[in-house]
Amino acid sequence: MWLLLFIVFSGPMKVERVDVIEIHWNKNQCVASTRKAEKIGIPVNISVGCVQVKGVEEAKYDKRMDGKDG
Repeated sequence: MWLLLFIVFSGPMKVERVDVIEIHWNKNQCVASTRKAEKIGIPVNISVGCVQVKGVEEAKYDKRMDGKDG
């Protein structure tokens, strides 16, 4: 799993907050979103980037879990 993060700085080397903007299941999608954000334009006090979270997998849909008899 990949997280697209915005890191908001309140001063030189001082982080005000970190926001998770999007969640992606592969690096290429996350990097594409990063480029899109940079192309749109972000304030100078914000950095954007992707961080990998290991050990988390995308859940697979199981129709038996939807509570319907079938």
